[in-house]
Amino acid sequence: MRSQVDKKKGLQSLFFDAAFQFVNQLARLALLSLTGLILVEVCLRSMFDLSLGFAEEVSAYLVVVLTVFGGAISLRSGHLFRVRVLIDRFTLSARKNLEILFYLIALITCLILVWKMAGFTLSSFERGKFAATVLRTPLWIPQTAMPVGFSLISIFIVEKLLKLHRAEDDS
Repeated sequence: MRSQVDKKKGLQSLFFDAAFQFVNQLARLALLSLTGLILVEVCLRSMFDLSLGFAEEVSAYLVVVLTVFGGAISLRSGHLFRVRVLIDRFTLSARKNLEILFYLIALITCLILVWKMAGFTLSSFERGKFAATVLRTPLWIPQTAMPVGFSLISIFIVEKLLKLHRAEDDS
């Protein structure tokens, strides 16, 4: 019985670790791209009085990617900001129940955001909407970051809930 639980826990861990590595690498790529793009833009403007023209648009898309993917990374890493003033006043059992309640509300919220943002993105794709910019970017491409990011946040919320459930079983 114990080996099956350990095996299941190991497979879950592999899945969550792989999802984390995926989002972490994408966020790194987005950050490097954003930094490089801004560096090139600044150099071109200051040295040659030229501009890439698309730097502002692409930078905005990359900021959105970094925001949602950074949220997923912060959640998984346990680095999200928490207000402990109220929570620390409760008993250990009550704190655990509050944490479960918080994660359930967060999961429901994220799943609604995934659903709505996926619908919004699909609508842009079906209607063939483009950005009114130099690049004429199909809007579904940058919009995809939102449902993907909130899906990843949802995955890591599920991981947190599973860890809380496992801790409850172990005690």
